[in-house]
Amino acid sequence: MLPCAAILLLALALYLTAPMDGSFWWSDAPRHALNGIFLKDALLAAPFAHPARFAMDYYVQYPALTILFYPPLLYCISAPFFLLFGDSHATAQAVIALHGLALGCGMYALARHWMDRWAALATALLLLGLPPRGPEVARGIAFLLVAIAYGGVWLAVAMLFSVIFRSTATSALCALGLWLFFFILWPMIASAITTGFTPAQFQSVDQVLSLEQLSSALARLSPGTLFGEAVLGLLNPETKAFGYFANLVMAQTRGMIPGTPLPLDQSLLLIWPQITGLIAGMIVLFAIAYIVFQREEVRA
Repeated sequence: MLPCAAILLLALALYLTAPMDGSFWWSDAPRHALNGIFLKDALLAAPFAHPARFAMDYYVQYPALTILFYPPLLYCISAPFFLLFGDSHATAQAVIALHGLALGCGMYALARHWMDRWAALATALLLLGLPPRGPEVARGIAFLLVAIAYGGVWLAVAMLFSVIFRSTATSALCALGLWLFFFILWPMIASAITTGFTPAQFQSVDQVLSLEQLSSALARLSPGTLFGEAVLGLLNPETKAFGYFANLVMAQTRGMIPGTPLPLDQSLLLIWPQITGLIAGMIVLFAIAYIVFQREEVRA
């Protein structure tokens, strides 16, 4: 009873925290709801004499109807709920919450064949609360690779200083000092340099973009900036450019719709310079450390 109650509470929490004011996140979601309402209206109208005419008239009035494009099971299940509780966003969310409840209970029953009670419950709650999709898994893997490249840069820095300096404390302090320089001091230095090139009055948008490009180029000398932009482009699919003015101009000149997410391949193309910079920096630092180490060995 306790596992079922926990799954029921999570399904209820998901339902209560879901949007119910008409703001659908996924573009197909209102279409699925409309298809269920269509079946409900068809049951009430009972157009047995002219079902095709009823469907055509309904489509003319509601052109978002897509009853023929998707399997009808969801709509057959949701139609009685719309009939009983009315046509509303809350009713549509309730149907989805019941599907989530069924998914959680089914996962718990399936996991009990191989796991104990609490492990099966944890599996069901994880599936119900955090169901990752293919693109999300791919973005997570890409984020892991970017994080490895970023960590490799600082590992190469630490190796370089450990080769240059004989003292472990000195090499550690130098590596820490370089990290603090790029993390704290370099953004202020880059901002001061950009301010020095800022005109008293901008004559065109091109001047604003040129100044922002200069600021971005200076900031990207820091591995932390490259890593931050790569993570932003990966984990926030709505990112189409880096910088406020760049986003604004690209949206106006290239017909981009603000708020629409980019697919994974386009996000990778967007952050490819940042990824290349991190990998190139890691390789160059490792190469320098190796050359310095070989020279020290030859001298010894």
